[in-house]
Amino acid sequence: MKRMIIAFIVVLGVVAFSSCKKDEGAPLYNVSVEVIYPDGYEFDTRAGIPVKMSNMLTGVVEEEITNDQGVASFSVEGGTYNITSTFEDEEFAFNGILENQAIEQQNLQFQVTLLAVAKSGGFVISEVYFAGSRTPLETNYNGDVFWEIYNNSDEVLYLDGLCFGQHGQNSIKPSQWVDGDGNILPRIPLTFGVWMHPGTGQDNPVQPRTAIVVAIDAINHQEVNPNSPANLANADFETVVNHVNDVDNPAVPNMVEIYTTSPAMNNYTLDVNGKSYVIFRLPTGLDHQTFVADPDNFMKNPTTGTGFTMLMVHIDWVVDAVEVVRPEEDRRNKQLRPETDAGFVINFEGRGHSVRRKVDKIIDGKAILKNTNNSSEDWVGGAIPSPGTVPSTVD
Repeated sequence: MKRMIIAFIVVLGVVAFSSCKKDEGAPLYNVSVEVIYPDGYEFDTRAGIPVKMSNMLTGVVEEEITNDQGVASFSVEGGTYNITSTFEDEEFAFNGILENQAIEQQNLQFQVTLLAVAKSGGFVISEVYFAGSRTPLETNYNGDVFWEIYNNSDEVLYLDGLCFGQHGQNSIKPSQWVDGDGNILPRIPLTFGVWMHPGTGQDNPVQPRTAIVVAIDAINHQEVNPNSPANLANADFETVVNHVNDVDNPAVPNMVEIYTTSPAMNNYTLDVNGKSYVIFRLPTGLDHQTFVADPDNFMKNPTTGTGFTMLMVHIDWVVDAVEVVRPEEDRRNKQLRPETDAGFVINFEGRGHSVRRKVDKIIDGKAILKNTNNSSEDWVGGAIPSPGTVPSTVD
């Protein structure tokens, strides 16, 4: 009985093995497959891209690579095939598939269009409008400032717990937040309000390649100041301090203020000179109440020993940052370490203008923003504020 079972298993194995091999007597068909890059992707060559044809019945897989014209040539037996191409470069993972393609005649031609998925991504600061505007009476109007955060990935991300703050010193003078050797500290001092997106984990999703806007005051500022470039009535979030004089749009969710250096402040604002701005997350297991209750997380100016007591955030917690400096050459003093931002952006135009992140690529109609950790390369100054709208062309 054992011999019969063993013999049966051997026969099954032979059948299974033969089903995964070509039928040597079957006619072969010449097939060409052209690989098409996503619209907007800049490529150096179309050669060397792997393409597979998988026979759905036999399981036989044929693989070839493309020539200089992006075409892979096959000789396969008849049947129904899935045609796929999968590979990566330094920035993207590419995938393309054609399913259930019948091969029943010679010289069939197919095209596989690739989809690109960024290998790195996440939340980035995409625009900061800090300088405010001028009124028709030539007075300053500062209520219309905002910042914008962009999901630069190909997956849904959640804002819950993501924090925002501005550096305690602008670029006018060399940084005073240094150690005894003059090196910028590995913790960033944050001034005025430090804000956190509400939620318990997955309450505030952001779709891939979309932006959210945080307004200081979520109103249509153009109705108050005709020169304002910002209608923020439909902002995604707004900052509201707990005082009667601050605007609170009930239709717009409020950010959570986790700390402020100015408890009597009636409204939050951004420095009109521009500063360094960071978004960060607290380490897993550390809630914001525990963080701000620890006196070791605060510091006065280490050079002078005076001034506001700043909330200190370690550079390892930073998700993204941008350093904005004054246009005067002698006032472009860096405040962030190069691990956080290796450069800076200048807002030459001043009031009525913002700084924004450059568009690196448009892939399948969606913007991928430049993110080399160097604001000198990644950002432009003197932009026209466009809250919630990312440019549709490459910079």
